[in-house]
Amino acid sequence: MAGNVVCRRSSSILPGITAARFLADQQASDLEGTGDWSSDECFWLPPPSCNERVGSSQQDQALRVDFRCACFKLSDISTASFTAMVKFVVVFEWNDERLIGQHRNNKNKNTSMYMTTNDLPNDLWGPDIILENSQSDCQIIYDSFLLLDAETGRLKRTVTFHGTVYNPMDLKDFPFDIESMELKFISISNWRTLDGLRFGNDPVNRTYTLHPMLNSPGVDFFTLGWNGKVNEFRMMGWSQKTICSADNPGQPMMFRFTLHMARKVTFYYIKILLPLWLLVITSVAAYGLDPENDLGDKYEFLVTLLLSSIAFLYIIQDSLPKVGYFTVIDKIVIVSLISLVCSHLFSYFISVSESPPQMNWWLACINQGGYWLTNVLLIAPPHWRLRCKKIAMLRQIQLPHEQQRQQQQQPKEQNTSFRSLRTESSPQAPRKAGRASRMHRMQSTGNGMWNFSHFARMSTNGPPDLNLRDGAFAENESD
Repeated sequence: MAGNVVCRRSSSILPGITAARFLADQQASDLEGTGDWSSDECFWLPPPSCNERVGSSQQDQALRVDFRCACFKLSDISTASFTAMVKFVVVFEWNDERLIGQHRNNKNKNTSMYMTTNDLPNDLWGPDIILENSQSDCQIIYDSFLLLDAETGRLKRTVTFHGTVYNPMDLKDFPFDIESMELKFISISNWRTLDGLRFGNDPVNRTYTLHPMLNSPGVDFFTLGWNGKVNEFRMMGWSQKTICSADNPGQPMMFRFTLHMARKVTFYYIKILLPLWLLVITSVAAYGLDPENDLGDKYEFLVTLLLSSIAFLYIIQDSLPKVGYFTVIDKIVIVSLISLVCSHLFSYFISVSESPPQMNWWLACINQGGYWLTNVLLIAPPHWRLRCKKIAMLRQIQLPHEQQRQQQQQPKEQNTSFRSLRTESSPQAPRKAGRASRMHRMQSTGNGMWNFSHFARMSTNGPPDLNLRDGAFAENESD
């Protein structure tokens, strides 16, 4: 297995630590007899799996690596550039049998002082992962490499990704859309030593397999590290999918974590749609002028409204997505401009008609009635789809009491396909004054099903209640 490992050695990964200095320190400690490890031990190689046996498949022989994750930042979600700023943490846990029963001093094997994190060899092997949709400014920080249990050789590594990620969106219903912020992780059995001097991957053999810690007792697979507030969006939930094919060991392992969000349309109603609607409504005043004598004033007034609309579009263009198809708001903008242009044409037809007053009234009704009917036809379907998607998500947490009671009575081993993660606020707890919104999250159990838990309403005087038991958490959020 080790023969196929792609290994590179670099002295520029960790500033101030070079390969020569590392080897010199190791040789000096071995000569003095105070080192913890023998120089013949290749700790940079992957640890042996406890499932290795004759006749077993490569999938069974691979080392089991459990992982969980946390999100500590999500901001600057750009609809125009399809990017987002994140701080996402992936935590790996695995067992290394080579560390079981090791003592701090090699010479004194009878001592009861087992090794600690500070005694780990610098070239100790550890799993690694790549964020596929990260941008060039995304930093990868290897925060910690810890020994959790010396008796079992349980290790933990934390990898933090902090920076900009590419996040494509489906904006056909913009701004009445539900979007997903997806992080795509990939691993070709990637690994990196504790000191970072050795790293590589294994494109032929599967050195280890990734397993999400969804059903681990007392451990939350996902932790939300902030209050859940995101500008322009409302957090709805999260899901995950892990792809680790047993039939094709050469296929990369993939982990996809998705945050589901619903766009807050209030901003677009107030800042974009309302000004356009006011400009179109103002054009009705042109029909109040004398259709026979005030044609020049009418043209001047309508041209001013048209130029004002075009100038307004230049101002808001940074808030609109740049895509190759028409979104809902693009269609409304085009319809508004067409309505103002039609007002110019109608003014001419009214001036040359046989009965200008009657024609003036009819064309004014046709122009405004057609405009507002078109707006309703453009906004109502996506708005209804947005509402239906939200209701479909919320219904998944409204489990009947009998079903919820049965799930609680079932053993944990039998209740892995669907778990209720509801977190309910105490009826005696004071509620926040005014309108408070609930946040929901969903969890994938590995078979495509999403489970939700919602944020309980909080007291204005009480501290934030972060309940991490059974994977549920509660936090207050207001619009």
